[in-house]
Amino acid sequence: MTPSMLLLALLVQGMGDAPVTIESSQIEKNSVRPGDVVRLTFKIDIQEPKHLFASTAPKQQLPLDFVFEHREISREGGIEEPAPKPYKFGGETFPVHEGRITVSFRVRIGDIADGPFDLKGLMTGQACDEENCTKFDLPFSIKIYIGDGPRVTVLSSASGKELTLQIRIEPDGFRMVPGSASVSLQSGLESKGLREIEGGVIVTLAGEAPGAKGTLRLQVTNGKDTATVEAPFESASEHKPIDNLDAGLAEAKKAGKPVFLEFTGAG
Repeated sequence: MTPSMLLLALLVQGMGDAPVTIESSQIEKNSVRPGDVVRLTFKIDIQEPKHLFASTAPKQQLPLDFVFEHREISREGGIEEPAPKPYKFGGETFPVHEGRITVSFRVRIGDIADGPFDLKGLMTGQACDEENCTKFDLPFSIKIYIGDGPRVTVLSSASGKELTLQIRIEPDGFRMVPGSASVSLQSGLESKGLREIEGGVIVTLAGEAPGAKGTLRLQVTNGKDTATVEAPFESASEHKPIDNLDAGLAEAKKAGKPVFLEFTGAG
């Protein structure tokens, strides 16, 4: 029996719940036009002790792939993925992934009418261990807006462990959908909670983080159409004036920042 025939036999034995999940899926920009080429990114969790055949594996092994529900969406180029691990089986070596991985690829947007659009498809492949294999077809859906969709601008500031994000939504008539806001922070920062306020959100951090960077994600609606939008932010930390010249110069040198001197007349 060849390795491919043996893997097929294991696959038939191992049909069941998929040991692979899509943790998140996102597009680099939510408002697109027909003809645009944009990047999709997926975070994938592969349960131990399974491994997932990389996109470069032979077709007989059912390698990682993505297919789309709408013919107007087509992939441009291959899948960008971490360097796979070599897996020896039946005298052959196959490229596989284990644990959590992030993959991305580009898609071209075809002739689609303006308005909200659900970019739907399936992530397909096969996960195996030493005993059996499981074929999977996992659905995904990413909400985008075709045409000049709503835009969000974020003004952020940090104070202690709180990060305030004031938002501006354009065009007029769009508003934030309550309960839809979430943030992703730069590596090393951790969110302990988020609450929505009039005109924005406040994020509670695990520790003080002046100059915090991240992305705000929320849904906006005009009562008829709803779209998911993302906006980057970088907070401005609080700066307290220093009334001692030597101390101010030392602090500026330490931070690698310019010095602003304010002279006030006295006497």
